[in-house]
Amino acid sequence: MDYVKLGEQSVYLTIPLVGIIILIVYLRKEAKGNRKNKLITHLIKSSFKSEDELSWFVAHDVMGAAGYQDCVVYKVDQTDKVCRQIAAYGPKNPDKQSILNPINIPFGRGIVGHVAVSGKSEWIGDTSKDPRYVPDDDVRYSELSVPVISNGVVVMIIDSEHKNPAWFKEADVKFVHQVAFYTGEHLQKLSKQN
Repeated sequence: MDYVKLGEQSVYLTIPLVGIIILIVYLRKEAKGNRKNKLITHLIKSSFKSEDELSWFVAHDVMGAAGYQDCVVYKVDQTDKVCRQIAAYGPKNPDKQSILNPINIPFGRGIVGHVAVSGKSEWIGDTSKDPRYVPDDDVRYSELSVPVISNGVVVMIIDSEHKNPAWFKEADVKFVHQVAFYTGEHLQKLSKQN
């Protein structure tokens, strides 16, 4: 009889505990979403004097501030058919505005090179299963690569990687697409100023 009462008490304690855990997870997810919304608003409202300033802002003040482990911004050179690393956050960025061993990726090579050609995002859950993957400073198993389009042309690529497979979620894809869209808007404004 005492075991039954003890079991009932455990159930009565467990149910509220599970509810509290679900609430905490929900609130953390909401807070993360609110932070990303604030970063998008900050990007929209900011003004930039140059493409370089905008690129570093996107890498550090948007992607880095959003909690991404790694971000590299590539300038897409349509003449030479190459993607050049121009800004970074994470391991490729030992100092505020420098890139450790910057690389150029030809069109059609790697995930970034394919995005440059197709103009479409790539969301890779396990890079070890994608023969196009080109490791840069280290092997990472998730990659999200999004084109920045200005005046109908791919002009930049925002590329983020993570060491864990399947790390990027639908919310990340949506967020980076927003970042790319507003980056393109800023680039159009900059092109009109020059």
